Amino acid sequence: MTLRYGDLKTNTAYAFRTSAFDGSLYETDWSSWAKFHTRGRAVSITLPEPNKDASAVNEDTYQEPQQIAQPAMAAVDPTDPPIGLSAGAGWNCGELNTKTGIQPCSRLVPDESKKTRDALTKGANANLPHLVDWCANLLNSHIKRYEACIGSFTYEYKGVVVKDGRPTGEILDASWAVGQEVKLAGNSATFTQQLVLVPVEVDPKFGSVTLNVEFDCLLADRCSNGPQSWDGALVWTGADPFSHSAVGKIDHTWNAAKNADTLDLSTKITAYSPVANPSATRW
Repeated sequence: MTLRYGDLKTNTAYAFRTSAFDGSLYETDWSSWAKFHTRGRAVSITLPEPNKDASAVNEDTYQEPQQIAQPAMAAVDPTDPPIGLSAGAGWNCGELNTKTGIQPCSRLVPDESKKTRDALTKGANANLPHLVDWCANLLNSHIKRYEACIGSFTYEYKGVVVKDGRPTGEILDASWAVGQEVKLAGNSATFTQQLVLVPVEVDPKFGSVTLNVEFDCLLADRCSNGPQSWDGALVWTGADPFSHSAVGKIDHTWNAAKNADTLDLSTKITAYSPVANPSATRW
């Protein structure tokens, strides 16, 4: 006898007996009855009563930060060919100031050095606010379930002195240590970015350098931007370059109605001074 799938019911008791046939002779007696029970598809599980006094499990505590790739840098139009610097090194240069003979150039450099990390976390900057408390202990970019540390970086703004169309070899330097943090919420479509700018150097010949920072969601149908807020002016003078740091925040809101599972975020810094035109860098 052959049983096919579906001949027997689930969760049912059956009994059977046999009488053999070898092809020519039959047994004259039946075997004794044998019993079996088919399995049921349903599983019955009884859970204990919940302990209302138990503390909530913090899943984030059990996840270590995971390193991710550094963000991609991109030139920002309009851009002029650099004089005395290499575009291949990431320099994005603005228009030559014909009155001063200075061409402005800028770039953002992923910086894993202890010097840059110390600039963001020690001395006068030790008490800078953090969206993500574990960012202070890490170099490079890392993520956890709801948090990210992007960086650290050095933002450089240079003024290349040009005479008769050629660089003289004199370059004015300004730079900032940059740290970026992102914090999501498990129960909200709105999340926050924070950017920290710590001055490292501002050449007195610049007079002063002003930074303009733009946070953006590149696809407006997927994400919207709230207003920016800054603690600390985005202007540094060469006479007192270490006077202050600046901390900027912005909220973004994911448009859940579009079911977009990827958001493209961009940060652009534009620098300019009284003696040099603007130059911008985006990542």
